[in-house]
Amino acid sequence: MLQHPKGPRYLAVLGEAVLHRCLGGPATMAEQLHSLAALIRRRRITVRGPPLAATPHPTGTDGALRLMTYADESSALHFTAHHTGNHFTDPGAVYLAHLTHDLLTAAALPPEDSLALIESTAADYRARTPAPSAAEEPSARAHPRGRELEHR
Repeated sequence: MLQHPKGPRYLAVLGEAVLHRCLGGPATMAEQLHSLAALIRRRRITVRGPPLAATPHPTGTDGALRLMTYADESSALHFTAHHTGNHFTDPGAVYLAHLTHDLLTAAALPPEDSLALIESTAADYRARTPAPSAAEEPSARAHPRGRELEHR
């Protein structure tokens, strides 16, 4: 959806700590951050990153906050935390979410600096990625049940 030329406009505020939470190992993180940077460079998305030194807004660290504005100008909020989610269209809740978003964005790095941080973090992960051993075949990987699957 983000690749499509007429896809939605997407702005994300990702705290720097998220970039350093190594999920899936260094190779996976390097690939994910590289893909994120490519979307940013193609102007498909905008990412702003509050640095580690920024004081977080208390509600901005509780979970994922999604604000949506539709073509008819109506707004909605979806908040997800700890395997639960709530959807709100109440104007008061949506207003408070926009305020939280504005405070988080104000503490964030500019888009260019956020991109540089994402790319340098990806490079750090790539440098920590172990090189494949001589015994490993680059065209195959082990299936969890022990069978080999070939990449095509």
